Amino acid sequence: MKCFLFCLSAALLTLTPSHAVIIVIAPTSTTAGSLEITETIHFPITQSGEAVIFVFQGWVTSDETSVATFLSPNLSFSLNDNNLNRSAGIIDSANAASNDIGPNDGYLAWSSFNPVEVVVGDTLTLSVGTYSIAAASNFNPQATQTFTGNMFVSNIVGNRLSEIVAVPEPSLYTALLGLVSLALLLRRRRA
Repeated sequence: MKCFLFCLSAALLTLTPSHAVIIVIAPTSTTAGSLEITETIHFPITQSGEAVIFVFQGWVTSDETSVATFLSPNLSFSLNDNNLNRSAGIIDSANAASNDIGPNDGYLAWSSFNPVEVVVGDTLTLSVGTYSIAAASNFNPQATQTFTGNMFVSNIVGNRLSEIVAVPEPSLYTALLGLVSLALLLRRRRA
C-alpha cells in the first residue's frame, strides 16, 4: 500500500507542471467572448523558423463561414523565459487544411509582420492569462468549450515548428488527487 501511494503521489507531481486548461467562450455579433489559459504551456522547438501560430488540433468542426477576431490584451508568451508581447492577438478556427494545420483545427496567432525567430532547442511558452475576444459575426459557435487535446506551434503557412503538446483534461488531475486522498483516508482508518 505504501508503494502504491508513493507511486501515485509521484505521478501526480509529474502531472502538475504540464496540466493546462484552456477555456473558451465564443463571441457573438453583439457580445464579446473570452479565453482563459490557467497554466503555462511549454512548446519545445524541433524545427527552426518564424513562429506565428499556436494551433489547437481538432478544436472544432470546420465552419466555412467562421471569421477571425481579436484578443485583448496582447497575447502573452515567452521565448526561453524572455517575455514577448505581440500585438494583434487573433483567434479563429481553420476552414481548410494548410500543411500541418487541418480543417478542424483552431489557432491563436499574432501579427505575421512580427514573427518570433525560433531555432531547434528553444522553448516557446504560452503564459497564463485571461483575454477578451472581440464580438464578431459568424465566429464558430463550437468554440465554446474547455479545450483538451493537442497543441503545437507553426509558421504562417502551417508548418509545425514544435513538439505536439497534450493539454490534459482537468478531470484527470482531479480524479487522481481524489484517489490519493481516498487512499490516505483508508490508510488512516486502518491504523
